[in-house]
Amino acid sequence: MRYKQTATGIQAIIDNGDGTFTYKGLRENFDGWEEYQAWVAQGNTPEPQFTQEELDDTAAEEQRITEIEIKKEASGLKRITVAQAHQYIDRKFDEANNAAQLKEAIREILKKMVVHIIN
Repeated sequence: MRYKQTATGIQAIIDNGDGTFTYKGLRENFDGWEEYQAWVAQGNTPEPQFTQEELDDTAAEEQRITEIEIKKEASGLKRITVAQAHQYIDRKFDEANNAAQLKEAIREILKKMVVHIIN
C-alpha cells in the first residue's frame, strides 16, 4: 500500500494485484487511519500531492494558456461573433483602393484567422 497527500488529506493507494488500484481517502478516527499513523511512525512519508513533473507540466500549460490569451487579445478576436467577423472582412475589403491595399487587407485578415484557429 502507498499513501499520497491530496487537497483534502491523505489517500491510500491499494494495489489490487491485477494492474488496477483502489483509492481510499483517509480521515482521522476512520478505518485505515491507525494503520497510516503506524506507517508514518516507522519514518515513512506519503507521496506529495503532485510530482515535480506534474507541477512542471501544469506550469507549462498555464504559460501556454496565458500566451494564447495574449495572442487572442492582440488579434482582436477574443470575443467576436460571426456577424462581426463578416463586417470586419467587408470593411477591410471596402477600404482597399488598389491591389497593394487589397493584398495587405487579405494578409491582415489571414493573420488574425490563424491566431484564432491555432488557439
